[in-house]
Amino acid sequence: MPAQLEEIFPKNNKLDTYFWTPNRIISEAINWLVTSSNTKILDIGSGSGKFCLTGALQSKAHFTGVEKRKNLVKESNDKLNKSSLQNVIFVHSNITAIDFSKYNAFYFYNPFGEHLNPSSEHLDNNISFSEDKFNIYQDYVINQLNKLKKGVRLVTYYSPYFSPPASFFIQKISKDGNLVFWTKTK
Repeated sequence: MPAQLEEIFPKNNKLDTYFWTPNRIISEAINWLVTSSNTKILDIGSGSGKFCLTGALQSKAHFTGVEKRKNLVKESNDKLNKSSLQNVIFVHSNITAIDFSKYNAFYFYNPFGEHLNPSSEHLDNNISFSEDKFNIYQDYVINQLNKLKKGVRLVTYYSPYFSPPASFFIQKISKDGNLVFWTKTK
């Protein structure tokens, strides 16, 4: 991890195991997603901002993190303000209010999975959980991805309940099938 982020994201954080992307996965995803300095990446469910902040340090691409939890957007912006990064923004919003046509690359780390098992461990209790919400959010993401033009890239990580539209094809699979690299080819 770049030294600038080591103090922002301390090692051995309990949340790392379940909710934040490991650094080696971020690097691999960034290497796939970023094709030029004009790459605009949307991190769907950006949590504490780790993927966007780390990616922005590793590339000149522009990162937008969208997160439903207001407290996590504040935390992400606090971390951003401690850095000198100019290629990151964090948005407090429901995913259904985001226009995907502004982006040409996407990162998806099972952002809606908490909705499937109300009795499982959750990040916090700042949002309500339901299978209906899971389906609404997943359907919205799939519909938005389906509208995009050919060449868009997507990385999914630990997202067993998510299948991109048929216009996306797997280019590479890594980490025992848990890290998947997709390109929209139709």
